[in-house]
Amino acid sequence: MDDEEVQDLWKRRMKFDVAVVEQFNGDCALGLAHILNTPVVGLTSHLLMPYHYDRYGISYNPSYIPFLLLDGSTKSTLMQRLSHTISHIYMKLIYQYLTQRYEYKIISKYVDNIPSLEELGRNIKFLLLYNNMMLTGSNILPANVIEVGGYHVSKPQPLRDDLLKFIEESEHGVIYVSFGSMLRTATMPKDKMQAILDALAELPQRVVWKWEAKSLPGKPKNIFISKWLPQNDLLAHPNVVAFYSHCGMLGTTEALYHGVPLVGMPMFADQFRNAAAMEESGFGVTVKLENLTKDNLLEKFKTVLDPKFRANVKLLSKAWHDRPKSAMDTAIHWTEFAAKYPTLTFSVPIQGNYCIESERLQSRARSLDLDFMNVLILFTFKLLEAV
Repeated sequence: MDDEEVQDLWKRRMKFDVAVVEQFNGDCALGLAHILNTPVVGLTSHLLMPYHYDRYGISYNPSYIPFLLLDGSTKSTLMQRLSHTISHIYMKLIYQYLTQRYEYKIISKYVDNIPSLEELGRNIKFLLLYNNMMLTGSNILPANVIEVGGYHVSKPQPLRDDLLKFIEESEHGVIYVSFGSMLRTATMPKDKMQAILDALAELPQRVVWKWEAKSLPGKPKNIFISKWLPQNDLLAHPNVVAFYSHCGMLGTTEALYHGVPLVGMPMFADQFRNAAAMEESGFGVTVKLENLTKDNLLEKFKTVLDPKFRANVKLLSKAWHDRPKSAMDTAIHWTEFAAKYPTLTFSVPIQGNYCIESERLQSRARSLDLDFMNVLILFTFKLLEAV
């Protein structure tokens, strides 16, 4: 908010047709959009956060909706469902009573008489949600929540010469290995790293590995390493037969988009949820770091490299693409729609009201008595754990 260019925006009251605001864990931009009197479209690169449900009038049912940051599929156990419920309530309260209040204090230093961030959030026209039923299964979503999973995937570009030569000369195909930009593979425990190297060395496939260090000690001859790799372009190559990944949402989506089977090894945050969804959808398998051995990893690769498994992944990928409009075109359409009709409201009628629906209580997050109920539920579960 101290940035001179940002301050210049509201001082000059510049006119914008629409504001696209990222919806992860902050709402400061909603305050700026309000000052500029600009309609807002929300955008995510992940599944629904706990506070999204109240904001957009979405029913949360832990019997089949896992908590974003925990392991679990739509067929979770009773204890997993209890854990999902407690975590969902806890995170929602943290966001409401800590995050939003802190951000509101920041905005209030610069702007007087601004509505609460919760109120501004409920005025968002649409949420462009990074989701697709082919990956995460079916969910009950209102009309103001639009699934646009895969919008970031662009047209593949040619690979650089040395990488292309290594891939195209592979007799049995190539396995791509990457654990994202936040995890440095070189920091992995030595015994786990050795298990990975030993397993990859026994495979007939060549391996392309995003490796952050200058060298890889004990690197087998079939492994090509590079500090940076064009992931989407690489996965699009027909010789790439498997992807060994941490199951970040964007990389997982790219694998499904291009029909490449996944061996997922989630590390933190939403990766466990993504891995569970990937495995349940049938286009990959999961190995956990704590259970990782050479033989275990070889078995996982054997599974995804099976011709029948790969054929099923290609079918899922084909179904992913079979939609009336691409994810990007869908996102563009509804963004333009919000800009054309800024005075129209698309929120769900039950949004912000008290009601009982399908034995689940929906309410405004700001309602003190229901907030008290949330705290009471959390206290009850903690008490039961202590017994």
